[in-house]
Amino acid sequence: MIPKMQMLIAGLSLLVNLLGLSPQRAQIPNAGRITLQVPSFLMRVNETSTTSGLAYPMYLPVLFKAEPPRSLYGTVTENGTPAAGVSLSLQLRNGGNWTPPTTITNSDGSYAFTDVPGLNSGQSYYVLYKNSSKSGSPNRLWTWHTKSVGTYAAGSTVHMGDFDLATIPLVSPPNDTTVQLPYTFQWTPRPGTPSDSYEFNLLDPTDFDPYFWTDPPVGFVGSYTLNSLPSGFSSGSPYVWEVWVYSPDGGYGISCDSRTVRFSNTGASLPVEDQPTQAKTVPEEGIARQR
Repeated sequence: MIPKMQMLIAGLSLLVNLLGLSPQRAQIPNAGRITLQVPSFLMRVNETSTTSGLAYPMYLPVLFKAEPPRSLYGTVTENGTPAAGVSLSLQLRNGGNWTPPTTITNSDGSYAFTDVPGLNSGQSYYVLYKNSSKSGSPNRLWTWHTKSVGTYAAGSTVHMGDFDLATIPLVSPPNDTTVQLPYTFQWTPRPGTPSDSYEFNLLDPTDFDPYFWTDPPVGFVGSYTLNSLPSGFSSGSPYVWEVWVYSPDGGYGISCDSRTVRFSNTGASLPVEDQPTQAKTVPEEGIARQR
C-alpha cells in the first residue's frame, strides 16, 4: 500500500507544480512521514487498506459549478410563492427600433436577461409582465413594470426588482353601477405585500380624457372616498375605475379587473384647492389595456 500511496502523492505533486497552484500544506500519516503540498481545491477523503486496515487520506478535486451570468435579474412570486414559467420582456424606453427580448422564470421564480447592450444617454430599461385578457389569469395583475434603470454598462449586473403577481380584487361598486357622491370605492389590499401603496384611478375609456388619479398614492389601504367629480368629468357619463399598486423600489402594477361606473350627481361643493384635479396624462399602459 505504501508504494501505491507514494505514486499517488508523486502524481498529485506533479499536477500541483504543472498547474502552478497555490497550495496548502497537508501531511499524510502512516506514509513514511511524507509531506505533500495540497492545493486548496482538493478534497480529502479516506481510503482504507484491505491488508492493514489503516485509513490513508486521498485528495480529490472538488468541482464548483459557475453561476451563470445574469445582467438584469430579479424574482417573481404569486401570493408569496415562487412563480415558475412566467413570461417577461425587457423593454427599452427611447430606444428606437427595439425588439424586446423575453425570458421565462425558473422553478424558484428567478429571472435574468443576459447579454444586454449598454444604455445610451436618455434611454432606460424596465422588465414588463403583461397578463392576457383571453388566456391569462384573473388572479394576477393586468401588468407589472419594474423600476426603470437609466444607467447600464454592458456586462454589468443590476437587480431589476422582485415583485408579486397577485391581483388587487375590486370590491365596490359592482361593474356598470350608478353611484351618488360622495362615494367610497373599495378594493382588497394584497396581504402578502404590506409595503404596497395603492392609487385610485378614474378615466374616460374612449380617449383617456379626462383622467384622474390619487397623487400621491393613498398607502396600504383598501378604499378611497371621492367627494366630488374631478375637473372634466360629468354626471351620467360612463367612466372606468381601477386600482394601481406601487412598491417601494419604484415598480408598479395595475389591477386585472376594471369596472364601469356612472355618477348621479357631481358631489359636494368644495373649495378650489380641495377639489380633485386631472393629475396625469394618458399613460402608455392605458392604451394597451383596451380589451
